Amino acid sequence: MSNGEKHERRWLIYSKDLDRVFCFCCKLFNVISCFSKLGNEGSRDWRNLIAKLKSHEISDEHIININAWIDLEMRLSKDKTIDKHVQEQINRDKALEKDVVKNYCCY
Repeated sequence: MSNGEKHERRWLIYSKDLDRVFCFCCKLFNVISCFSKLGNEGSRDWRNLIAKLKSHEISDEHIININAWIDLEMRLSKDKTIDKHVQEQINRDKALEKDVVKNYCCY
């Protein structure tokens, strides 16, 4: 910040290829239509970036998307995702295939 204070915005990401900053959670979670430039095409308006960031982080759209991101992080850490049962079935199938191959090779 201008007074030397640091303000962590872990949702802010930078693309070297595009030379633009994006809002990670708005880019990832806003699948309908993103009104925010940071969530859609990014920004490289370096002179006005601080004002844009401040405006963006208090927008309803951003707050909804960052809450979705936090919720996903918590579910992933607790292994409570929607596809948990699918992943468990995949792991069982892989183990079964290994057993089949192992038994087939032994004969």
